[in-house]
Amino acid sequence: MINLHLTFIISLIFGLSACATQHRGQRGVYLTPNANIQLGTQKCKTDDSKNTWAVIIGVNDYRDPGIPDLTGAAQDAWSFYHYLTHSRGAQVHPLRAKLLINEGATKANIEEALGEFLTQACPKDQVIIYFAGHGAPEPDRPDDAFLLTHDTRLSKL
Repeated sequence: MINLHLTFIISLIFGLSACATQHRGQRGVYLTPNANIQLGTQKCKTDDSKNTWAVIIGVNDYRDPGIPDLTGAAQDAWSFYHYLTHSRGAQVHPLRAKLLINEGATKANIEEALGEFLTQACPKDQVIIYFAGHGAPEPDRPDDAFLLTHDTRLSKL
């Protein structure tokens, strides 16, 4: 089992000013990934470098009408992703960062990102998981809580 150093960053962290671009309201990534980087568990045996991996999740829009929509979570996630992958930011390679926003932030997609995408990281690598969105307590155990995905149904927590 791979022991990963996990860094959890929960929403509304700080106003990211490292990428001082005028892109409010726009979506997209201004970077072109380098497709020839080496990924996969085989590289752990031959590569001594330490890499950073990230899964960034932001949910404004919820399918269940019982969950109120948010206004800034998706933009916060996009801004953090942009900071992480930008050459003047944290310089995480875009192929090692996965961004899931709104309709893309389903339970299945998040499970794939955490359970498959991040398994490419080596034991020495750093993993960042960022979530901006609603949380809710377990109805029968209020000390336990859920992070709500785009397709969460309140009746099926």
